[in-house]
Amino acid sequence: MENGWSKRTVARRLGVSTPSIIRWEEGIARPNDYNRYKIERLLSKDGSTRVLATGGGDPSPPASVSPPNREQNGTR
Repeated sequence: MENGWSKRTVARRLGVSTPSIIRWEEGIARPNDYNRYKIERLLSKDGSTRVLATGGGDPSPPASVSPPNREQNGTR
């Protein structure tokens, strides 16, 4: 909302469905580690805070951000 993006735009940029965005916003579901990583990358590219990705806290980006190891999470 802060960036003027629609749910469809955010979903497309993250590579997920619009219903996923809606479920995350409504608290029905939570993004997995990989999607949280993509959210953080998307928001940090546009200079936004990391509230959605981390649940709040320090809005400054970490020194180094790397994607989670998807194989450890049981996904491929």
